[in-house]
Amino acid sequence: MNYESLRFAHFQPQAVEAMALTADRELLAVARENNAIEIWLRETWVQLLVIPGNKNCAIRRIHWVEKHPTASSDRKEANPLFSRQGEARRLVTTGLNGVVLEWDLLTHQAKVKLSVNTAIWDSKVVGKNLYLACEDGSIKTVRVKKDSIELTRTGMRSEARCLSLEVSRDQRFVYGGYADSSVRKWSVDTLHCDLHFLK
Repeated sequence: MNYESLRFAHFQPQAVEAMALTADRELLAVARENNAIEIWLRETWVQLLVIPGNKNCAIRRIHWVEKHPTASSDRKEANPLFSRQGEARRLVTTGLNGVVLEWDLLTHQAKVKLSVNTAIWDSKVVGKNLYLACEDGSIKTVRVKKDSIELTRTGMRSEARCLSLEVSRDQRFVYGGYADSSVRKWSVDTLHCDLHFLK
């Protein structure tokens, strides 16, 4: 008679902290409360990969940084982790630890790291620019380059924490929502506050 020893692990579901779809709507990136990142193939809901969570990440937002898809539907690369044009997809996260991270989807490791020395509550990506709503009241701009992430502007600062933001399509204005219940409209060119209202 054979005896087998079994152990059961109690499954603890993790809340979804943030999500992002690729421009061609092929992949969904999911950031969990335990800072794990999951990549799902949207059409079939197959989970392609999981990047294990790191307690030092504190992910708040997740973004695909990429070009918009072309009219052609022909795929040059069979691997969905590459775009239809054959370029490796770029995934970036921001978080309360004040770090912007780009992830390598093939090695499942952080590829590029930039610290802005203050917690990041919200972020928006427009093209290759990433706008950050920060604990110190500032809205910072970083540029995602080929092999680096660089801080390009620190300005648009208030005394209250910036908790949320939105960027106009032409990237001329940034709207910040603050802990003091105010909303401010900033000019990206001059870094001046063009509108400020408090409820």
